[in-house]
Amino acid sequence: MKRFLVILSAPLLLTTACENAPITKSWDYRSKAPSVSTPLVLKDRVYFGTEVGLDAINRKGGHVWRVDKQGMDVVGGPTFYKDIVLYGSTNGNFYAVTTKGTPKWEYATSARIKSDPTTHEGNVIFSSYDGHVYNMTIDEGKGNWRFPGADEEDLPGPPTLPVVAEYLEKKVAFDNTPHWATKMLKEEDQGDSDKLNEAIERCDTAKAEADSNGAAPPDCWKWRTEQESQEPIPPNPPSKKQVDLKCGKDNACRDKETQMWEWPPGDFAYSSPLVVPEENLIVLGNMDWHVYAIDLQTGKLRWRTRLVGTVTSTPVLHNGMVFIGSNGRLGGKVPEHGKVYALDVKTGAIVSRYEEISNEVNSSAAIEGDDLYIGDLDGTLHAVDVNTFKSGSGKDEAKPVNRWKFQTTGPIRGRPVIYKSLVFIGSGTDDHHMYAINRSDGSVFWKYRTGNKIESDPVIFEDELFFTSADKKLYAFKIRQTP
Repeated sequence: MKRFLVILSAPLLLTTACENAPITKSWDYRSKAPSVSTPLVLKDRVYFGTEVGLDAINRKGGHVWRVDKQGMDVVGGPTFYKDIVLYGSTNGNFYAVTTKGTPKWEYATSARIKSDPTTHEGNVIFSSYDGHVYNMTIDEGKGNWRFPGADEEDLPGPPTLPVVAEYLEKKVAFDNTPHWATKMLKEEDQGDSDKLNEAIERCDTAKAEADSNGAAPPDCWKWRTEQESQEPIPPNPPSKKQVDLKCGKDNACRDKETQMWEWPPGDFAYSSPLVVPEENLIVLGNMDWHVYAIDLQTGKLRWRTRLVGTVTSTPVLHNGMVFIGSNGRLGGKVPEHGKVYALDVKTGAIVSRYEEISNEVNSSAAIEGDDLYIGDLDGTLHAVDVNTFKSGSGKDEAKPVNRWKFQTTGPIRGRPVIYKSLVFIGSGTDDHHMYAINRSDGSVFWKYRTGNKIESDPVIFEDELFFTSADKKLYAFKIRQTP
């Protein structure tokens, strides 16, 4: 009899647990194609991009309209202004449609658009793989400015190791700026990437030995720190009309006579822009290892700071500092993992950096109170005391303090979202879960597995959680309870 009662009670307990679950699924909507786009939630509508266009559905999961064009893969999350929805596509076009799905205008760039657009005072700001940041009026789709402008130099592309030492050598010749790599390398070895990597390794080893002995860091490390921080913008290269350029396999173009060189324009990949109205700035990262600050009104460069690795993370502003992740340099003999940097918003100077990361950082940070949350491609969610990002030098250099780490089994590319005592994050390949993590200790409060990777940011609107998955679905959950 007792055995009979146990068998009966098990499903009853399970049913009760489901009915009283703290987070329950309201509905899911199946689109035509996979999605990595962050949904936009407005009152009674949800808008999100897919590999074939833009979907609009109601808050109950019902289809309203779809913009569907050949090649219209919408990766970035849409944004809005008044009754206009704005988004870019990998076909190179930027679109403005009304909330009823009526096309308003479109603008063609010359390369893919993957960033989330940002609006400010009737203008929309977005970046393209064609190497430009655009500021356009929303009502008419007319350009206010484009960065870099026609009167500015072509900014350098991603620094590849086979030519970086040669670049640094020429830079020293231009403005007499010392650089740790050129100081360590013999002149005949400066074009050799292996030699450069060996120099980096020797410098790192010397720094580690100095730290263990309580000694001052070696001179090469001081030069390296200077190079990692804000650097002067290189002098304008000669005009293409005046210089006969020869372009090699390393993608660098050199003048046959003077040996001055320039990087070819194009195939830049800026992160989504952050607007800082009080400083009249737009801040964003780029694949060329730099963070850029652009004047909001004129589109002119205000400052530029070099980090280690490509920068695809979207910046976040907190207490006068810009927090942004980098992807590090994982190739070569001396890999460097990604980092989270704190930059002075006024000058671009590096204040501090968090380095307890074992892979690249594509994710953007979320900050609330004393907590900073950010994910990496190893699938780790980091909780860091934001107040410990402080300036320092030498062996006394301040190191941000990690509060806890939570490990998933897939890469984290989306931005975490904080809701009361929880932080929500999705995970990618081989994991496919949306997680709700306790902010106090990093434990799992709730999780839900989808049919494919989750790369979008979760969105919370009126106690409802929304996110997309590459399984072609948009999910909606009701948050009924938090710890």
